[in-house]
Amino acid sequence: MGLQQKELAEKSCVSLSTLIKMEQGKSVSFLLFISVLRTLQLLENLEFLVPEETVSPIRMKKFQSKKVQRIRKPKTNI
Repeated sequence: MGLQQKELAEKSCVSLSTLIKMEQGKSVSFLLFISVLRTLQLLENLEFLVPEETVSPIRMKKFQSKKVQRIRKPKTNI
């Protein structure tokens, strides 16, 4: 895209200092981050930032071994 920092900041409606913080890996608001991604046309790549959730084999075995048991009232003779 070839944008300078100042141009990117202006097109994204964020301050230059915010953009510099982002480049340094510092914390910025999620909305500002989205705004910059949208300007760079990278918004559809947002899903790659969140790791895929996996379940460990040990946890999977624990879930599989738990069976639901019904609780029955004892029979009473009347």
